[in-house]
Amino acid sequence: MTFEEQIGGDPTSYIKCKEVEQNQHGTEFCILYFDDGRWYLRKFGKVTRTRKEIADDELDINAIIKYDGQGLDNYTMANEEFPDPFGACCFVNDTTIFIGVFHNYTRTHHHFFWDCTKRAV
Repeated sequence: MTFEEQIGGDPTSYIKCKEVEQNQHGTEFCILYFDDGRWYLRKFGKVTRTRKEIADDELDINAIIKYDGQGLDNYTMANEEFPDPFGACCFVNDTTIFIGVFHNYTRTHHHFFWDCTKRAV
């Protein structure tokens, strides 16, 4: 085993995760996952990190998608019959990731590019 990372923190969390994506060099990876109504993006390499390092780098997607000045709520619930959490991500280049998520309550898709170096949309 090269490295490991835990997804989610609470043993009772309901987690759905899309497949792991990699950059063109196979040196960086990212996943989009769903944890009890919240969307997260995690980018990582081939080194096991501490929980603090993971938390400091992880993107809380609900917090950056705004409705009336507030972050996206946690009303989305993934369908238990489908393995897919209704969201996806992929590398555009080594520093940019495309992210797309679905919000059930408002029936809207949200798509954007995340700049990993600037940590901004």
